[in-house]
Amino acid sequence: MLGRLLVVAIIAVSALVLRFVLRRMMTRLVGRSGMSAEIWRLAERCQGPFVLMAFLLLLRTYQGVLESTAEVNGWFGPLLNVVVLLSAGWLATRITAVLIALATARFGRTTVDDPQRLQRIRTQMRVFETMASVLIWLTTLIVIMLTFPATHPIATSLFASASLLSLVIGIAAQNTLASMMAGLQIAFGDVVRIDDMVVVDGKRGVVEELALTYVVIRMLDYRRVVVPVTYFVNMPFENWTRKHPGVRTDTYLNVDFAAPVPKIRDEVRRLIENSPLWDQDEWALVVAEAETGLACMRLQISFTAPTPSMAADLTAQLREHLIDYLVREAPEALPRARTAAVAMHEPPP
Repeated sequence: MLGRLLVVAIIAVSALVLRFVLRRMMTRLVGRSGMSAEIWRLAERCQGPFVLMAFLLLLRTYQGVLESTAEVNGWFGPLLNVVVLLSAGWLATRITAVLIALATARFGRTTVDDPQRLQRIRTQMRVFETMASVLIWLTTLIVIMLTFPATHPIATSLFASASLLSLVIGIAAQNTLASMMAGLQIAFGDVVRIDDMVVVDGKRGVVEELALTYVVIRMLDYRRVVVPVTYFVNMPFENWTRKHPGVRTDTYLNVDFAAPVPKIRDEVRRLIENSPLWDQDEWALVVAEAETGLACMRLQISFTAPTPSMAADLTAQLREHLIDYLVREAPEALPRARTAAVAMHEPPP
């Protein structure tokens, strides 16, 4: 018994030494390659399953010694095989995440001047990583079934016969796989991407996370709305940044008929052209409405901005500055109520 415990202890120490050596090698590799912090974090996550798998494989080597006692004979071997396969699947998913992160970083360096393409690549890689994890764990489950005589025929039929295709078709009729297919359609159809500004059910927000079956949208007040991915396939929605992140915004200002529109236009030009929130594309100020029933004119101020959030900030700044300008420089432009149409023409006393 003491000998078997000593064997397990030696194997555990060997696994820890292997982890130490692996970490030193990764540290030197990161220093030479300039790996980003995110990829380094993902690579570090591979150490746990790698060391566990190495420990189990070493333990598998001494399986005969450990099974020499009656307490573990018969069930230790199959259990060890299952744990080894699970650790292999765990390691495969972590390695896949690192490889996808490396591919994303490589594409990012070549598309640094094309943020739209970079968003598309990030979205596609995220969905591909999820699909790869599902396939890895499904394969791991089938291989585990092959190790047991009772489930061996089922696993063999899944691999070798048309029952696998029947199974996939049967599951595809269900909502879960339908959502997965919708996620692939969105990712590779370039319908919506991470960081896109969308309007869903009258609510505007930014796509923060795109999973295989759902999409997380961050609202302007930082609430998160979780929407089924099938919504973006079956229902209409607005995507403000699909082709270009810039937006055109309109805001309105009510002024009196006596307002000096050219002076107000000059002030708007000064404010917009000196604002870092403007994208240097276009702007305009026009009289949108001038009906006598309104008792005032409505000025429409239009401009473009790089992003929807910057457009909202610039709109608020324009309102604040224009109201202050009218109060100080043109009080006659402030809207006022008239009780009679001839009030403006009454002779002075």
